[in-house]
Amino acid sequence: MSEKLTTKTIALAGMLAALIFLATWLFKVPVASGYIHLGDGFILIAASMLGWPAVLAAALGSALADLLAGYSIYMLPTFLIKGAMAAVAVWGCTRQTQPVKMLYMLLAEAVMVVGYFFTDFLLYNWAAATGGLIGNLLQGLSGVAVWILLMPVVKRIQKQY
Repeated sequence: MSEKLTTKTIALAGMLAALIFLATWLFKVPVASGYIHLGDGFILIAASMLGWPAVLAAALGSALADLLAGYSIYMLPTFLIKGAMAAVAVWGCTRQTQPVKMLYMLLAEAVMVVGYFFTDFLLYNWAAATGGLIGNLLQGLSGVAVWILLMPVVKRIQKQY
C-alpha cells in the first residue's frame, strides 16, 4: 500500500475503479433482491493494493455500476456502503498476519450486508430487507473468495513493478 498520493497511485485508483465497475456490471448473477457480482472481490483487492485511495475507487466504481444497471435508487447508498466496506478492508490490510486480514475482509463484507439491509428497510420494508439477506451474504462470501483466489497473482504482479 502506498503512503503518498502519486500520479501512479491516482492512475491505479482510476483503473481499479473501472475494474470494480466492470466486475460489478458485466459479471453478475440475478437474484430476487438484485444481483451477485465479482465487484466486491476487486474492492478488497484494491484495498490491498492502494490503501486509502481504494475507498474512492470502490465507491465510484460501484455507484456507476448501479446507475448503468438500472438501480439508480441505490447509487448513493452503494457509494457510502462500498466506501465504508473498502475503508474496513484497508484498515485490515495494515495487519500483519493473514488470518487477521481475512477476518477484516469478512468484516468488510459484513458492513456491506448490514448496509444493504438498512437500505432495503428504509426504501421498502422489513420483509424486503430480510429477503435480501441471503443474496447479500452470498455476495460477501463471493467477494472474499475472489480476493483469496486473486491476491497471489496480484502480489506477483506488484513485485515486478
